[in-house]
Amino acid sequence: MRRLSSDSGIAKEIRLVVRISGDHLSLEGLRRALYNFLFARANNGKFILQLGVNKHGRQPRGKKIEALLDRFGLERDEGPGTGGPFAPYSVTKRLKTYADVVERLVDTGLAYRCFCCDDTWKEVDPVKKERPKLLPCLKQCFTKTRS
Repeated sequence: MRRLSSDSGIAKEIRLVVRISGDHLSLEGLRRALYNFLFARANNGKFILQLGVNKHGRQPRGKKIEALLDRFGLERDEGPGTGGPFAPYSVTKRLKTYADVVERLVDTGLAYRCFCCDDTWKEVDPVKKERPKLLPCLKQCFTKTRS
């Protein structure tokens, strides 16, 4: 495995975000964890476990996932059971942090709020009976403010 040079400018924190429907990691997830772990170790980086939310809005419990990673010798530098400077390592428990960052981005003009989807979702997909949870921003709201 080729090592990254120390001046490459690439972050050496390798974050494994687990979004699964159950509390068990699939072989694909375990393979991804192994590659992330090996890449982090080969480049003097950190291997971090973060629990994400799956497509059903459910967050996996970390104990079984951590036990499986431990069983295969994939030690985390940071994560739910390990701790670290950027806790919590659960997406649902970081919502306040994410909201604060969004506010800073909007306040500094690096991001803007999308309001166009509130009115235009029927134009995007006229077949749907009710508004979908997520829609692409049509960028018609770039200069609008919420009224």
